[in-house]
This record gives sequence, C-alpha cells and structure tokens, in this order.
Amino acid sequence: MGTHDYTSSMSQNRSGGQTLFKYGLVISNQDENGAKRIVVRVKGDDDGLSDDQLPTAFPLLPKLVNILPKVNEVVLVFLADSDNTR
Repeated sequence: MGTHDYTSSMSQNRSGGQTLFKYGLVISNQDENGAKRIVVRVKGDDDGLSDDQLPTAFPLLPKLVNILPKVNEVVLVFLADSDNTR
C-alpha cells in the first residue's frame, strides 16, 4: 500500500459520540450504480478483507464538481458512529 503514513485522530461529535478520522487508499472509483462512490482500504481496519469485501464510500465533494479521487490516491475517511464501525 505504498509508504503513506496512515494515522488517525478522534474528536467528539454533537451527540457525544466519537468521530474518527483515518486515511485510506482508493482501491476503486468505478461505481456500477453511477452514484460516484469509491472503495477505500483503511490500513489496520481492512487488512483481513479482500478488495471485493471492502465497503463503498461517498467522496465529500460537491455534486457540481465532476471529479473522483483516483485509484491509489490517499483520502481522508470519516467514521462518525460512536463505535466507529462502518
């Protein structure tokens, strides 16, 4: 997965739960439903999963901006659940 530093940080959200920020590597930007979703691998969390088992994510880009993160680019992933599950 390259030499990127995959670190994370945590902050408290409005509901009192934790929001976790992690870095992930874009595995795919091809969405068969046309919803502009991407597949991201988060080092440490997704180590035991094949690429086909990874969940999809929505890039936080305005819909008017017609770009997607490229495969092998590093993106910031927000996990807003209090238990930090996807």
